[in-house]
Amino acid sequence: MEVLKGPRAALFGRGEPGGTINLVTKRPTFESAGELRVSAGSFDTYRTDVDWTTPISDAIAIRLVGFYEDANSFRDTVETRKQGVSPSLVWLMSEQSQMVYELEYSYQELPFDRGVGAIDGQLGRIPEGRFLGEPS
Repeated sequence: MEVLKGPRAALFGRGEPGGTINLVTKRPTFESAGELRVSAGSFDTYRTDVDWTTPISDAIAIRLVGFYEDANSFRDTVETRKQGVSPSLVWLMSEQSQMVYELEYSYQELPFDRGVGAIDGQLGRIPEGRFLGEPS
């Protein structure tokens, strides 16, 4: 990820602070490599990440990056599920040119959480773990 600030903030930002975020994707390589990462955290958070790349010929290489996350929250009834996959392919057409194909698919299930409100202008009267939205 690259964060561009300065004059680009005036063109692409909406007020201060402003700027542009450039997401740099992982491209296939002609050396086989892979990684599987499994993690767990607070509030029953579980996540699996996969990153695998390999050549399938002298001129074509593929890469598959994917994830799955299932988590609860410190708020009542709030659960999230996220999953995504990003396959990519590189084709060396000649010494001077190559073609790269990248796809990104992601899906999320999460409720819109507005937080807790103030009663008579005072915060803290409603427990911060209380979810005031519609769970479904």
